[in-house]
This record gives sequence, structure tokens and C-alpha cells, in this order.
Amino acid sequence: LDELSEGEAQEAKRNQRALKLALQANVHRGRGDYRLNIEGLIEAVKLSPGNAIIRNDLVNSLELSAKYHEAAQRVDQAVAQYDLVLKYEPLSFTSLSKSVHYLMQRGQSEKAKTYLDRGLEAYPDSPLFIFLRGKYKATTGDMKGGLEDMEAAIGILPRFVVFWEDYAKILS
Repeated sequence: LDELSEGEAQEAKRNQRALKLALQANVHRGRGDYRLNIEGLIEAVKLSPGNAIIRNDLVNSLELSAKYHEAAQRVDQAVAQYDLVLKYEPLSFTSLSKSVHYLMQRGQSEKAKTYLDRGLEAYPDSPLFIFLRGKYKATTGDMKGGLEDMEAAIGILPRFVVFWEDYAKILS
């Protein structure tokens, strides 16, 4: 650190503190304490926002927590976690698609459309986002366009049962 400028030395110390916090946070994760894990990783990202490893750890922990809440039927908490993921990883495929799904399920069409557009821009060939676009169209008044998109996605992934189930619900 002696050979660094004062600014560089301060940055190096911040990065060291961030890494220490991230390591401590991962100990909490290993013990199953996701709240302390996530809190520690958020603090680490604040100290070292450019550290991709710490940011990735945070995103993984948040998505794992969201899936845990989903499995426990706590959709509000899952949605909150997916929203938080998108703050740190705006193009997270899982968080964008899950957010669109849950927001549409709740009738929050405008917010769902925002995430849907972001997902389609990032993953234009994704059958899941094509299907979600179709579902969005069908539930907001464009049944013909919606069914076309849904059928296109089913054509790409004909064995994906969830597509068929949702398609049948739209038709009924």
C-alpha cells in the first residue's frame, strides 16, 4: 500500500473491507441465515460497487432467497427479492421472467410490461419471453396477437408443459 497514491490506498482498503464482509456474509449463508447473508453482501457491494464477484454473490443469494419464498408460498417476499435482484443485475433472466409472471398474476400490467420489454430487449429469441409477451397481449385485449406469440413459443419448446397449461387457461 505504501507505493499507492492516497486515493488508491483508500480504494484498496475499501475493497479489502468489502471482501471481508462478503466472506463473513457467506459464512452466514452456509449457516442458513440468508437475512444476514444478504445484508452483509449489500454492504459489501456498497463498499466495492465494481466488484463483480461480490455483486454476483449477492444476486445469487437474493435469487435463492426468492426461490425459497416461492416454495413456501410467500409470493410477496419472493417478488420483493426478485425486485432487489433487478436493482443489482437489471438483466437477470430469472428475475425478469418471474417478475413478469407474478406482476401479471396480480394484475399489475404496467409494471409487468416494463419488465417484459426489458426481457424481450435482452433476450429477444427466448421462448419464455415470447410466451410471456403472448400471455400479456392476450390478457390485455390482443387475444389474436397473444395466441400467435404463445403458439410460436410452444413451437420452439413443444414439450414445455407450463406453456401448454397457460395456453389452455387463456383459451378457456
